[in-house]
Amino acid sequence: MDKVLTFGKYKGQPVKKIILTHIGYIMWCLSNLSWFKLDTEEQDLYDAVALCVLDSDCETTYPKENLKPFIANSSMEPVFELSYGGMLYVKKEAKNNPIAKGIMKYRTSPGRYLDLSGLMDSLNKMFINGTDDMPDYDDF
Repeated sequence: MDKVLTFGKYKGQPVKKIILTHIGYIMWCLSNLSWFKLDTEEQDLYDAVALCVLDSDCETTYPKENLKPFIANSSMEPVFELSYGGMLYVKKEAKNNPIAKGIMKYRTSPGRYLDLSGLMDSLNKMFINGTDDMPDYDDF
């Protein structure tokens, strides 16, 4: 069972879902609430998402560098890829990764990819431009 937030506007929602859809809120919690900590699975997910955003070549209005202070494992193998429109995809070779498997229940739409475009809203509608490449991913 995933841990849920017990406070704030996301009270009752799983922390992992908030990492995927509003990572900025998690960053705020980590910065401002001394008692707020991520468990191991949540931290791994935060690291994977943050590293993906940092590694992207998309320009942002939000300073991506603000993600760095909260990354515990900066040498993690890439799990996600950002694509056209700011959608977060599970990389084909990472589909059996425990991080990827643990979040598939949070897909916002059925199908071949994990549409987590809400993540970008949490980064202050950060995408100015991106690529037109749409990756080919297997079903999960």
